[in-house]
Amino acid sequence: MFQDFELNNGLFSSETGWTWGTPMQVTPFSGTKVWATNLGGTYPDLVTYNLYSPQYLLGENSQLQFNHYYSCEYGYDGGNVAISTNNGIAWNLIYPVTSYNGNSLNGLNGDQGWTGNSNGWLLATFDLTQYAGQNVMFRFRFGSDGGTGGIGWFIDNFNLNNVIMKTGYLYGVVYPSSGLDPSMATLKSNQRFICNPDSEGNFMLFLPNGIHTVTASMPYHQASTLTSIIINPENPVHYTEFTLIDLPQPQSISYTGDNDTGDLYIYWNAPEDTVLPIVGFKVYRKFNTDQFYLVQDSPETFYHEVLTLNGQYKFYIVVKYQNADGTPSPILNISFPYVVENQDNEIPVLVTKLNANYPNPFNPTTTISFTLAQPGKTSLVIYNLKGQVVKSLVNTDLPSGKHNLIWNGKDENEHSVASGVYFYRLRSRNYQETYKMLLMK
Repeated sequence: MFQDFELNNGLFSSETGWTWGTPMQVTPFSGTKVWATNLGGTYPDLVTYNLYSPQYLLGENSQLQFNHYYSCEYGYDGGNVAISTNNGIAWNLIYPVTSYNGNSLNGLNGDQGWTGNSNGWLLATFDLTQYAGQNVMFRFRFGSDGGTGGIGWFIDNFNLNNVIMKTGYLYGVVYPSSGLDPSMATLKSNQRFICNPDSEGNFMLFLPNGIHTVTASMPYHQASTLTSIIINPENPVHYTEFTLIDLPQPQSISYTGDNDTGDLYIYWNAPEDTVLPIVGFKVYRKFNTDQFYLVQDSPETFYHEVLTLNGQYKFYIVVKYQNADGTPSPILNISFPYVVENQDNEIPVLVTKLNANYPNPFNPTTTISFTLAQPGKTSLVIYNLKGQVVKSLVNTDLPSGKHNLIWNGKDENEHSVASGVYFYRLRSRNYQETYKMLLMK
């Protein structure tokens, strides 16, 4: 049973102090990660830190080895290793074959231990022959008194040989339908065993004997759960695949504003054909250099606010699905007072007009604005050079006034489209106009 602590923490657990990760004070014996009493700086006075291993069933002539590095107050602070054969109820100090270098250390309540400075990485070896056939756990204890401190104790490359395996594993592939990096996903069992896939989605989750439930999850995706996974000596290995369905963002976001009253209306459409039921929408707002905060949680597909402070406003919208939030929309940037193209924009809109998109060329988003002289059924559709529909940005009743729609460079299936020329066509009451735009990646 070898654990270099690179892919995970080895299923070790700590009460306080001990931390798994990349240390700043020393270079790990191998790789980049270790277990350490702290990952940066020095340890405090008057502490007792305990690190616990999982439980193992030992065979004949077992031996424990690990690499360690320590730097602490000589003769007072230090660390040692103990073993338990009754699931951690009682602990007995075990002794390395080369002995500890400290006796009666204050930080260890008078027990022996390693103390002072190791001056580099050392190999510790323990003979466990007398524990053959027993279930054991190991405890790494570090203690300090009230005097001088140091950087502490670091453990790497834990190696326990002649272990009778009481574990198996679940392996397979995670497929996010969004195409995002699968390594962003997390697999977790109901007994808190955790792993992450690699960038190709491949994973291996070690599990002890028993019946398990494992859930694969990823931000902005529907989680997937597999139940009744039986790990035993007859069937220690299982294969499975998890498909994580992405939860789409709201569509066809637009807004209208009035400089005289400060009224701001933001409109959007719910995504279609979703896997999970939609229960509402969250609107988040940011003003100037403030943080984003929630300003609306409602089933409505519009947001209204009267702006009173001049400055820069940012908004984004999240679809609330059953038991999960979806992908945030692109950020909508709004300046108040609202930017107008000329003085004529400040009087009531008298004409229906489609404007040139901005920016153009663009990557990956662009804003398409238009004015409506009268309220009514309005559609704005993106086409490719073949005349095929790429994306319908809006197809609903809109009020009169100025409108802004954002296209994020994706088609109806939320797949990014290729670079090239696209057309957008506005249709409303007694009006039709088409403009050209260029997507450059």
